[in-house]
Amino acid sequence: MKKGAAINSFKVLVLALVACFASIALYGFSAKAADTPPAIAYNKFGVTYVSSNYVTVAFDTGYDGVKGEVQLCNSGKKVMQVKTAPQSAYFSCKISDNSVYYYRVRPFYVDSTGAQIYGPWTKYKAFSTIVLKLKKSSGRSFKVKCPKLPKVVKTVNLMMSTANKTGFKKVASVKPGKKSKKIKKFKGKKFASSKTYYLKAAPVLKDGVFCENAYINNFYWTRVYR
Repeated sequence: MKKGAAINSFKVLVLALVACFASIALYGFSAKAADTPPAIAYNKFGVTYVSSNYVTVAFDTGYDGVKGEVQLCNSGKKVMQVKTAPQSAYFSCKISDNSVYYYRVRPFYVDSTGAQIYGPWTKYKAFSTIVLKLKKSSGRSFKVKCPKLPKVVKTVNLMMSTANKTGFKKVASVKPGKKSKKIKKFKGKKFASSKTYYLKAAPVLKDGVFCENAYINNFYWTRVYR
């Protein structure tokens, strides 16, 4: 083989090897990225139901076959951590009145070898189990008292509506464990005769974590002229 032809052959070989290694690096990186489930969006999970001893967390991974893992914490301590079925998370555990619980989720799937491949945890969300107390009522106003709560609660917004699930508007703010708050009006108007008004608590946390309006119970108050 002539010298020029040998050099050209060598160049071709080098270029082929470079392309090969580049392809391996590229596809290796892609495969690694594909093996890790993507993070669950912050607006794609949340509490859908809370009672005295049961909480339901639902989420959407957006990918078939990807499951979720939910972690529930209170006062920095893990209450429960459970792996769930695809597309939803339902778990039951004991929870207490007048508390704040933190929770987060992360996706995972089981590969062909049986190994569990995890995605990243989401940031924490929170839900409350506040039970408001009606302290005094009359034909024109009523008082509400908020019980003592964990120190992480900065204040509690009182939300009112004429429907039991929607249309809630802030009517006042109260400090946990402090004096009762007197409520006289809703949306700037006096309470209508014999109409039901629903009241709920929306805590504001000192650490800035979003706390959902999930409650043990809501109570309603009906104005009756006397």
